[in-house]
Amino acid sequence: MSEQPLLIAHVIPQLSLGGAGRALISLAKHSHHSGSYNHSILSLQQPDQQATNLAKSVGAEVLTPQKNRLFATLERADIVQFHFWNTPELHSLLNADLPAMRSLVWLHVNGEHPPHHVTPNISEIADVLIATDTSTLKNSSLGKGRIEFILPSADADRLSTYERVDHSTFNIGYIGTLSFSKMHRDFVAMHAEIDIPSARVMIFGKGPAEAILKRQVKQLGCDNRFEFRGHIENISEALSTIDVFGYPLSSDNYSTGELVLQESMQAGIPPVILPYGGAANRVIHGETGIIAQDRRSYVNAIEFLFRNPDERTRLGANARDYARRQFDAKTMAKEFNGIYGELMRKPKHFPLRRENSTAENTDGALLFLSSLGEIGADFRATLDRQGSQIAVAAEEKIAGLSDSLFETLVKYRNYFPNDPSLRFWAGLMLRFLGRPAMAATELNQSIKLGTDHWRVYWHLSHAARESGSVTFAASAREQAKESARKVGILLE
Repeated sequence: MSEQPLLIAHVIPQLSLGGAGRALISLAKHSHHSGSYNHSILSLQQPDQQATNLAKSVGAEVLTPQKNRLFATLERADIVQFHFWNTPELHSLLNADLPAMRSLVWLHVNGEHPPHHVTPNISEIADVLIATDTSTLKNSSLGKGRIEFILPSADADRLSTYERVDHSTFNIGYIGTLSFSKMHRDFVAMHAEIDIPSARVMIFGKGPAEAILKRQVKQLGCDNRFEFRGHIENISEALSTIDVFGYPLSSDNYSTGELVLQESMQAGIPPVILPYGGAANRVIHGETGIIAQDRRSYVNAIEFLFRNPDERTRLGANARDYARRQFDAKTMAKEFNGIYGELMRKPKHFPLRRENSTAENTDGALLFLSSLGEIGADFRATLDRQGSQIAVAAEEKIAGLSDSLFETLVKYRNYFPNDPSLRFWAGLMLRFLGRPAMAATELNQSIKLGTDHWRVYWHLSHAARESGSVTFAASAREQAKESARKVGILLE
């Protein structure tokens, strides 16, 4: 009688068709084929239906986010594999009373910038921490536990139908989430500057920045250059008419393996990128693509490849050969199977828990602060009722923080809608981002939920005035004066 396959339970914030979800599905497919492992996927948010269907097609069970079912699956699993990026659902779970388990954490962020810091409790909960970019291995905050590097790799089967299609324009392609937490904020402007009359920028993807990108295109009067194609599941079709893969990411992006970049290289399309995040570690400058050092050199690189088709062909051929050797999903699965085998030689144990973990599990503001590492101190300081200078300095620091941090804050605010501090911080960042009406709504709600701090009223008065609500602004300013007087601060 053959032995029962071992069960690997994957816990992911949300199963989707993004890079983390695809890497998980690819791992489940090839790990099952090459080892005695079955895989189930527990999505803490409602999973994407297409991703669910894809996972089921490779034999992976997908479970809906029901806590009783989740904990029962964790107890039953031989190994639990957490897929990490900063979300309230995942941090809340990691601060709960988890059952005894063998566990590993697969990082889908490089951990270099907030909000996706890998805080000590993340590394403490895992028997093995799996980094997906070499830069993560240099992170001194990871603790002294075991850390391995495994590159998430694209499934080559996705390109089985890939063929080049003739076209008359010079097409620059971008595929991915449309979010300024990932892509460069000047994406539209830099592509509008490219001096190639036949250039077309084909954008595949959806996301929170889509409306802003389309508005920027209209403002620059370059509608004929940009094409917003939406999400496309058939990657071969998307790549079939792309001449250069234009992938300029923000300086504080969280990228690691970048499966879509791997796939474009496997198709023989030369990439042009910026020197930030894990994407820069997937390309060899001058051999498999171009790593431009800044916005101007990015534009120059695109123009250079247009005017030098032989060089474009050389880089594309090198990219294809390199990607097919280095980005291999079967190798990825083999490396994971090796670690699974090692873990199975150890008994299950209860994860190391920190003090106050129960409080942080239920308090949205504390959970958010604990997920940020050192940067959490600036958010905490904004609540200082006595030291106005401390609060002002902290607010100035927050004003310069990334789009990614704001998007993560909004997720915590949505998960804990009745947390007054999260509503205050959301209003604060919305005001700094130039959205005063939305900021006023959040700040006012923070006050209704119990915040009694003169700076909340002060920001509310400014947000109301900036959005045109003069009477409301005057009322909020009087409330700010009264609240400030209670702590010995006089406002003019």
